[in-house]
Amino acid sequence: MLLILAALFIGLPVLEIWLLIEVGGSIGLLWTLTVCVITGVVGAWLARAQGGHVLHRVQSRIAQGEVPARELVDGLMILVAGVMLMTPGFVTDAAGVLLLLPPVRALVRRWGQRVLEQRARATEQARNFYFHASGFDGAPRERPAPDRQPQPDVEFLPPERAPRPPGRPRPPIIDVE
Repeated sequence: MLLILAALFIGLPVLEIWLLIEVGGSIGLLWTLTVCVITGVVGAWLARAQGGHVLHRVQSRIAQGEVPARELVDGLMILVAGVMLMTPGFVTDAAGVLLLLPPVRALVRRWGQRVLEQRARATEQARNFYFHASGFDGAPRERPAPDRQPQPDVEFLPPERAPRPPGRPRPPIIDVE
């Protein structure tokens, strides 16, 4: 996980800067900046359009009484795509455009579902191992017979005999006839 974060926060900006320098050297600074601005504007427009479509699907699923899980995941990917398109650079722009395509989102969604299922299985296996090793494997335990149930060591007192917490004393009750 640390390597992935290092690649994202160190490697990706270095790659983006290198590509901007290379493209700027080939087509010129003005054209490079123009392409970056155009991809940002077009990306924001596409993300807004796709986001509106997904929002409409979320509302219709909720109106039908269904959970809009797939639509919410799509909305999250569109948000990430919009952020990537607003970030200057060609790699993030390409990744953002790809995330705006519904077939690519479906592939990413299936991949994420497989990863989550594998992690859930691994967590369940670890939990089962822990409980089995600790002697608690979830098997039902024998309960004592009803006539041998332990009795609580609690004496139930009527309210007038119950101990009062420290604090203000209760005012006396005056009975007026």
